[in-house]
Amino acid sequence: MNFETKDRGNVEGVYHKAFSDWWNNTVTPITTSELKVSAVAIGGTDSEYFSYCIQNYMRSLPDIVIWELAANDYKRYAGREFAPAKPLEQLIRIILSLPSKPALILANFFRGNYYKTAIGQDCPDSEDEGGKSIAQYYKLTSLSWRNVICSRDKELDLKKLFSSDGYHPSLLGHAQMSTLLISYIKGVFEETISEEMTLLRNHTPARKNQEVSLSLAEPIFDDPVSPKPLCWTLLTPNYGQKLRNTLPDLEFTEASGFQFANISHWPIRRDRLRCLKAIQTGAMLKMKFIVPPSENRDGYKRELAITTHNSFGGMGSLWLDGDQNTAKTIKEENGQRRTQVNILTRSLTPGVHTVTVSALEPGFCLSAVAVL
Repeated sequence: MNFETKDRGNVEGVYHKAFSDWWNNTVTPITTSELKVSAVAIGGTDSEYFSYCIQNYMRSLPDIVIWELAANDYKRYAGREFAPAKPLEQLIRIILSLPSKPALILANFFRGNYYKTAIGQDCPDSEDEGGKSIAQYYKLTSLSWRNVICSRDKELDLKKLFSSDGYHPSLLGHAQMSTLLISYIKGVFEETISEEMTLLRNHTPARKNQEVSLSLAEPIFDDPVSPKPLCWTLLTPNYGQKLRNTLPDLEFTEASGFQFANISHWPIRRDRLRCLKAIQTGAMLKMKFIVPPSENRDGYKRELAITTHNSFGGMGSLWLDGDQNTAKTIKEENGQRRTQVNILTRSLTPGVHTVTVSALEPGFCLSAVAVL
């Protein structure tokens, strides 16, 4: 296979497709357990966005979740008021709190144009900004691509390991990550079978009949103990499926000077970045939504966040419930095209609320509104 020319032609060789193909051809004939993949990746997003909106993309409860945002999260939160690993912890707590109690695996890629950023630092990713410590604290499996291919004593062959854009892994890189996944799962199967055989030899009751109680450790950062996110979003991992929104009854009560805009359009990918874009200074949006009461938590206050995109530049002023004196100004910075989560308040109470958006410069681009 020519990995260099196949990069831009199809997505059949990405790591999760290779992994599911192995499972369904190797594991399924023996166990009848079929692996169905629901890909929810969206380009230009990060753990912070998904920590508010991940449940919008879950059409069924998962048994396994594979997180792969180590490259996107790296240096993403510079200058923010929180530790770089805080969004990852918030997302981890949401996933591990799901009723299906899924196994969570962290798959850590890194970007090609970051592979040498400091003396003695090879192939950095968000593991270096607290991701590794978070995985250890929550006892999660963390697979690191750089541990396979990076060394201080050799130069990487970037042409083979990365796509023509210079920072996304090539099909060879995806093949290596799928090999890590397959090797890990095979090891789990082998260990489980060995333990069951030992129990049988010792005439000990099988573990499958025993109830296992799982509880989350206390959060490291100031994350909610039991996050319950609600989200309205225009971002989609699959433009062929109808968007699901979890923020109750959000409606626009005013919309002037804004229009829907497609930010991305990849020929072989189905994810789409979209937004409501201000086409003129003074453009105005007003949104009304309901924050339901928290279960058994009287007086509990929640966060309100919006997600914007910097593709068109622009600047906006946003305020809550008509109080313009507390307006927050968001200026979109130039640079790599990506989303940005902005916290409007951390003291949102249950009830009906409105958010007003006023464009101070054209191009301001609103993609999501979320409550945590």
